[in-house]
Amino acid sequence: MDGLRNPFAVRDGSIILIEDLSEHERGLQCRCQCPACSGEFIARMGDIKVHHFSHSKDACDEVLAYTTGLYRLIHQVLSGGSPFYIPALVVSYSFPAGGVLNAHNISSYVKIATDGYSDRSKNIMTVSPGRYITFDCAEIILDSKGHMEAIELTYKNSRMAIKVMPPDTVCKTG
Repeated sequence: MDGLRNPFAVRDGSIILIEDLSEHERGLQCRCQCPACSGEFIARMGDIKVHHFSHSKDACDEVLAYTTGLYRLIHQVLSGGSPFYIPALVVSYSFPAGGVLNAHNISSYVKIATDGYSDRSKNIMTVSPGRYITFDCAEIILDSKGHMEAIELTYKNSRMAIKVMPPDTVCKTG
């Protein structure tokens, strides 16, 4: 890999994607900044490589810029007040010969199912139906270095966190 292809940038305080730009906004005409360091970004929109943003000079860490952009995009979407669909949680299950599930064997006997229905005769149960929710609050959590570490979401006094773990194809190797 000869560099990360970052699809995220900041313009006018909001995250945008490279696909949001017109052909007339290529290069420095996009007026974009890096999500992590606020450095000047170039919209690379050529005919050979995948369209992406890159620093015009003095690049910061590519993976940090990518993950910061992704965190900011997720935060922007989830705090925007639009309903978010949480799919149904459906499990299929069976029991071991001794009938005891524990931390060591549960993954062998309980699986997330793709079907959206319950059928106890086939050991398929909907644990939670699918539904739209609007989060009460979405807050970015920073680590000790000031880097984005998670997004904490609040819904009806319940809290959960989203942590971005980019795939190996994004992270630098060696």
